Amino acid sequence: AVVSTQSTGVFLLMSILPFSSRIVTRSLLNYKTGFKNLRCISISSKDHGQLGTVPKPHLNGMLPSVHWTIERALMLSMIPLFPVAMYVDGSIMNFLVVSSVSMHSYWGLAGVIRDYAFERRYGPLLMPALTMIWQIFSGVGFAGLLYFNYNDVGFITAVKKLWAV
Repeated sequence: AVVSTQSTGVFLLMSILPFSSRIVTRSLLNYKTGFKNLRCISISSKDHGQLGTVPKPHLNGMLPSVHWTIERALMLSMIPLFPVAMYVDGSIMNFLVVSSVSMHSYWGLAGVIRDYAFERRYGPLLMPALTMIWQIFSGVGFAGLLYFNYNDVGFITAVKKLWAV
């Protein structure tokens, strides 16, 4: 299906206007353009967690788009980091590799929990419980890798020794 610029403009116009003027605008657009399928959405407090409703905006922490950008930047920085880490083996490089791997795995599985352990299907307690368990595992894992870096051979040297086997 091809979307015309006229229908895109109508959608943008309908999303900007307040609810009362949307009704008037919808009736005018139906009369002038023949659009019969334009809908206005009204959300009440009873709609929380029901299918077909718009979720509440994210008000704590950073915006999801900024968080996504930081995740992609970290992921892209890991591509040259690992080959460089094989040649530059030191405590700072060990810390960078362990931190990037820990943050990448934390954000990845936290996204899976957020996307698939939703309240409407599994109840209100599963997502906070899984999130807390994952935060504990991630924190203990990061602390363990840092302990290994500073009290043993280090993460990079351990990977080199595994590859040598």
